[in-house]
Amino acid sequence: MSVSSLRRLNGLAPNQSMIVKGQKLRVSGEYAQPSAGLVHVVRLGDTLGRIAGAYGVRLRELLTHNGLSEKSIIRPGQRIRIPS
Repeated sequence: MSVSSLRRLNGLAPNQSMIVKGQKLRVSGEYAQPSAGLVHVVRLGDTLGRIAGAYGVRLRELLTHNGLSEKSIIRPGQRIRIPS
């Protein structure tokens, strides 16, 4: 996993490289441990804000949890992981 991907997935600034002992970081792909978390399958007309509201999570948390930004485009059929 690239450093830039790790930063993006965890909502870290592009110039932020310091992590501290005990800090938890999210990883994806082959580095991630499988989990049975809640997933939303995007339907036509869904927005990230509406998805966050429907599950009672903050938009920023939803974006960070999925490695997305406020400008990300979502498409029907896409799977959005819901933070717990």
